[in-house]
Amino acid sequence: MCPEAFHFTQTFAVEGSIVIWQVNGFLQEARIAEMKQKLNEIIAQGITNIIFDFEGLIAVDSRGLGFLISVQKEVRQRNGRMVMVHMTAQFAALLELTKLNRIFEIFLDMETAKRSFGGEFLQ
Repeated sequence: MCPEAFHFTQTFAVEGSIVIWQVNGFLQEARIAEMKQKLNEIIAQGITNIIFDFEGLIAVDSRGLGFLISVQKEVRQRNGRMVMVHMTAQFAALLELTKLNRIFEIFLDMETAKRSFGGEFLQ
């Protein structure tokens, strides 16, 4: 992989009681501690509904997948939801191959993902 493939950024936007967590670059083991810390900050604010926006995702390793599974478990334990949007074809194929597409809610566009939370979640 070229050096740009290892570039990683994440941004956050709060809309009502939903956090939109945009992930760009390579979601890999080296980023998991930083992402866990951000997850704890989000939950400490009382937000348990998360939309992961993967439009800029280049690749994900096994630890990245494990992190997403742990986020799903964490928010469900707090009666929240985690959904995914803007999946690349490669990431969608990986989720299908690993059968994780059966446990994750996946949407094609942001508006549909937001509406899936119902009107009470949007301000």
